Amino acid sequence: MFELFMFVCIIIFLVVIGSFIPIGNENSTVRRLPWVTFGIMTLCVLIYYGTLPAQAGSMKEVVQSYGDLQKFLDQNEALAADDDVRNKLVQHGLMAKEEAEMIKDQLKKNPELASQYETWLRTAEARELREEFNKKLTAFVEARKGSVNYRFGFAPNGEWKIYQLITCAFLHGGYEHLFGNLIFFFAIAFVLEDYWGRGVFLSFYLFGAIAACIPFIVSPSTVPLIGASGAISATMGAFLIRLPRTKIKLLFWPGNILGFLLAKKRLMVMVPSYVFLISYFIENLIMWYFNRKNAGGGTAFSAHIAGFIYGAAFAGV
Repeated sequence: MFELFMFVCIIIFLVVIGSFIPIGNENSTVRRLPWVTFGIMTLCVLIYYGTLPAQAGSMKEVVQSYGDLQKFLDQNEALAADDDVRNKLVQHGLMAKEEAEMIKDQLKKNPELASQYETWLRTAEARELREEFNKKLTAFVEARKGSVNYRFGFAPNGEWKIYQLITCAFLHGGYEHLFGNLIFFFAIAFVLEDYWGRGVFLSFYLFGAIAACIPFIVSPSTVPLIGASGAISATMGAFLIRLPRTKIKLLFWPGNILGFLLAKKRLMVMVPSYVFLISYFIENLIMWYFNRKNAGGGTAFSAHIAGFIYGAAFAGV
């Protein structure tokens, strides 16, 4: 009963926190124009819309090669009995680890079936199918690697390059991803730039992007890391330490832009930054805990956590 109560409390907490976004703070007067903040926001927008044509072209090739591979696997389900095939699918994010383990366990529980598959996997037919599988998988992987997100996002499976520690923070997966990040960023960043100066703030932000990649260096994902949210979380951690009692303006956000535009009332509240920012950090810890086994995409909660901790430590120093 207690576990159920705690689960309900967590759900309510996540719903409440996730329904509000910061759109500003009470320190609206600054001594100098926040050119670095504006520059980062502008660069993110220009890169997003500037790379859309290239993204569309590469995505067409990715979708086609993925469709060919998936159709082939559907027609040859017996290949899933091959450990090498399953491992490659997991490695490239095309099969969940849990699904691969489940197939392995099923074969262990049914020795007769496992023996039949082992015999079949040694046949010429199975060897030809494996060769065909490897060709189609390679075509898909190469098509995916050619996309902007794979070349300049933080590459998966430990294949990252040093410049991707920075470039990944200027790529976004959609307009809601982009503008959602920028709204969070502007609400916090311009005050820190005013306090620290442009040079210090720019260095802080770029190192925040690097810090957000650390969890993906330690435990590589199967998809590239993109987005400014890790570096933006660094600004939120710094704001919490530097200005814990400064009030942040929060806007009720009913899930998406369309819902916001159709909403009849736009609820706004002012809360001390420590209330919202600590709640934001706890929310990300909870979401990371429930999604920690998912290395194949979605929101990078570990990047948010790493960025936030770095930002708080930087401001503390």
